[in-house]
Amino acid sequence: IHGFCEKLLRNYGMHAGIPNNFKIKSFRREMTAILHDVVNKNYDSGLLKDILEYKVIRLLDALMTNNSNHGIVLDRAAADQCLKNSSADALWQSFKKLFLEMYLEAQDLIERQKKGENVLTPNDLISKTVELLENDYVANKVAEQYKYIFIDEYQDVDPLQNEIFAAIATPTNRFMVGDIKQSIYGFRSANPGIFAKAKREY
Repeated sequence: IHGFCEKLLRNYGMHAGIPNNFKIKSFRREMTAILHDVVNKNYDSGLLKDILEYKVIRLLDALMTNNSNHGIVLDRAAADQCLKNSSADALWQSFKKLFLEMYLEAQDLIERQKKGENVLTPNDLISKTVELLENDYVANKVAEQYKYIFIDEYQDVDPLQNEIFAAIATPTNRFMVGDIKQSIYGFRSANPGIFAKAKREY
């Protein structure tokens, strides 16, 4: 599906402000460097003095990677809500606030650098295509090109990928093949429940 998304973004990305000459790379090295800089800058705050620096970096990295795999963007409003709903003691609340501030700062720096280098990651290909297909004109133009849509290994589809299929399909031209018992990509948000729901509805 990544190749399909790349093709759509190169052909129609201008409708979402995406240049068609974008580069694709993992951005892991750059992300790690940015996380290191952000944590290092905040490490003398006192709240982190009893935690090894590399562990803070690994925790931020794990959360950011998990969110990216699931198409989740943590924004300021969500971070504030997370703090508001907390009943933790003052020290833990202060740590959470600092952790979320570091997360948001790193996320912003990563996105700025990707934009400056005209780079999309493999996960960006999926999420940007979902955003692109919210444009009815683009969704209709793409849908017109496909009489039938065949999806193999449907048990390993994730919610964002399924949104792409739904945006360009009609109620009768989607053909899905899979086996729920063979779903193995839960670590990157594959959801066999999508297959089960489709089986019930079709």
